[in-house]
Amino acid sequence: GDGFDELAVTTLAGDDDVGFGSGAVHLLYGDEEKLSADGADCDPLTVACFDANFTGDSSYGMAGEAVEMGDVSGDGYDDLVVTSPRHGKSRGMIYVMFGAKSRYKGEWSLWTAHVRLRGNAEGDGLGQTIDVIPPGEGTGGHHGLNGDDSADMWIGASGQTPSETAYLVYGRLTPMSTTIGTQAAV
Repeated sequence: GDGFDELAVTTLAGDDDVGFGSGAVHLLYGDEEKLSADGADCDPLTVACFDANFTGDSSYGMAGEAVEMGDVSGDGYDDLVVTSPRHGKSRGMIYVMFGAKSRYKGEWSLWTAHVRLRGNAEGDGLGQTIDVIPPGEGTGGHHGLNGDDSADMWIGASGQTPSETAYLVYGRLTPMSTTIGTQAAV
């Protein structure tokens, strides 16, 4: 909403509190001076320079394997979308942290995400790939793939049967936690 791009950097190793391989996403908000954070010496750029850190919640979940931003909630602010394809015995998990006028600061667990979408069965690998599709010009003055003005998500699941299944999740998401894979795949 502020017209500046953000920088997201992932570390797949994670932290000692959660377990090796939990993964993390570090977010630095853009501003007039680009790579400056509140009071941090950012030359060289280190994790301490980032405004917010989002840690995975599962050992070997690999949160941050793919990261996208886009307004999937439809409120005018970009949301942070993080995949964790090896979460829960490789069921996979997608986390969506809604954007807002106020910025995230400090440490966050991805378990607190507004939206959590998990794979249906062990080995599904939900979130191996993700693409957030911004709303575009549609017919009749509508936007987006389903006729609204919010971003939509293509989510790849590498271990699904049939293998390499993709799911289309339409935008205008509201807070929820649900399983993907019991619905029809694309």
